[in-house]
Amino acid sequence: MSTADLLTHLALRHTAEAYAVAVDRHDADMFAAQFTEDGVLIAPRGRFEGQGELRKVPPMMAELYEATFHGVLSVFAEIDGKTAKAETRCIARHFYHDSAGQHRCYEMMIRYQDDFALRGERWLFARRALLVDFAHTFQADGRWKSDTGSTE
Repeated sequence: MSTADLLTHLALRHTAEAYAVAVDRHDADMFAAQFTEDGVLIAPRGRFEGQGELRKVPPMMAELYEATFHGVLSVFAEIDGKTAKAETRCIARHFYHDSAGQHRCYEMMIRYQDDFALRGERWLFARRALLVDFAHTFQADGRWKSDTGSTE
């Protein structure tokens, strides 16, 4: 693999990691900035197309969960000039209190099917489809930090 290919793979991974951080920080602008202007996210909660719709995702997650933690495990990409296709693997944890006030975690093992496009010097998602391979909910005995940095 050439140095240029390695740098491209690193840039693709950076986009996937910035997406994860934006969700966890509830940062709508940072989230939308990982997509092309007409970018599309297909997820269990719906289809979000274009910057305006994409900006709705982090606030929606903030309404559903007190905190989230997305870990990007791998990005396996095939690059073709100014486009790339990749499979990104992730573990996502979603923290909340159930109706009895218990700390809970909804965890998902995710595969994203990604189409990237090079815009200027940045690799962005043109299309991202979220596939859930496994999910479970469990008691979360610890404390987690909210997006403000305080502990529960």
